[in-house]
Amino acid sequence: MTSPESRTTAFIKNRGGTVWIANWYDHYKQRRHDLGGFIDLIALYGPDTIGVQSTTGANVSARTKKICGPRAPAAREWLERRNKIQVWGWSKYAKPVNGRWWRPRIIDITLEDLGA
Repeated sequence: MTSPESRTTAFIKNRGGTVWIANWYDHYKQRRHDLGGFIDLIALYGPDTIGVQSTTGANVSARTKKICGPRAPAAREWLERRNKIQVWGWSKYAKPVNGRWWRPRIIDITLEDLGA
């Protein structure tokens, strides 16, 4: 099975975008670190620079709460520089659409979501 990160990368690349992986694995602590604590991928997609948190469909809410909660200062700084933040949650559906069983649910995070 492919990861949500690889699905997101392929989705954006197939539509003409450019993607860079923005997380890394710490072999000593045996855990993955995201850029700013919430960015898995940086995508140039159309005119936008997007910080993407990719996850499974069931974890979209948890990732959104993480960005709007403890990661809000870093997220605010990212958004204030006219970048975007999106959470991409991948789910497998019962019937394919255009031959695709897996489809993303894309949530935009805005400055209003981060609160005061």
